[in-house]
Amino acid sequence: MDGLWTALQFFTRIRLVKQVEWDEGVFGRSIPFIPIVGLVVGALLALGNWVLVALGTADLLRAAILLVLEIIVTGGLLYD
Repeated sequence: MDGLWTALQFFTRIRLVKQVEWDEGVFGRSIPFIPIVGLVVGALLALGNWVLVALGTADLLRAAILLVLEIIVTGGLLYD
């Protein structure tokens, strides 16, 4: 479970556990959990989309809000 928390904290801004030690072993154990982090981010975005559709938000505005939400959740890690 330690690897899941490491991957979640590294790839997102979600902080559930205070982690003070970052080394190669910790990152190595987190590699199998990277797809789960993607599922968490995708689930948050799907939930946001569901709420915006329920509110009747226009498509272009909904896309912009979801993009900003993804940048907030991931910290813009892959937007370089």
